[in-house]
Amino acid sequence: MTQRVALFIDHQNVYRCAREAYEIPGAPSSYGQIQPWELGKLIVARALPPGCKEDRKLSCVHVYLGRPSQKQNAKGYAASRRQIAAMEASGVIVSARTLRHQDGRLQEKGIDVSLAVDYVAGAVDGSFDVGIVFSTDTDLIPALEFVAHRRALGVSVEVAAWKDHKNERLDVAGEHVWCHYLSRSDYEQVRDKTVYVSTS
Repeated sequence: MTQRVALFIDHQNVYRCAREAYEIPGAPSSYGQIQPWELGKLIVARALPPGCKEDRKLSCVHVYLGRPSQKQNAKGYAASRRQIAAMEASGVIVSARTLRHQDGRLQEKGIDVSLAVDYVAGAVDGSFDVGIVFSTDTDLIPALEFVAHRRALGVSVEVAAWKDHKNERLDVAGEHVWCHYLSRSDYEQVRDKTVYVSTS
């Protein structure tokens, strides 16, 4: 039997942590971007967690991100649309929400909730056999707990994290949640070097 693997990516968290882990905070905005589908293939091609003897196949990749408001940042909005189009062309399912201005800063709203809902719904519906969440946002732990504690679903709960980042990987108390640690060489392998912001 081949296990269907679904990868859920908290895009901004993954992007920010990559920039922090590999000391590129002052680099152009394209640094830290990844190709989600290539990342999924890389993870699935790795050695299986201990005790897992079944083959695996990447069935879907979900990306959750915030995008600038067209009215307040037309250039950023256009860049985001180009990036989302590139992701979707590779087979990635993108859920985007408009960034909100709060206390003078741009903030994502509802991204973690959307990811959590889709993760739980997919597990309950039997849409995948292995659900991997790539994020260090602890707000996602309840979703992992829900699926991990319901063994009747038959879903393996796993996470991914940049190996060199200071934040701890997500985990579920009392459960053994396998983490796919990704190194700098992994980052370079799946890095998206495209500059989506127009220079004109």
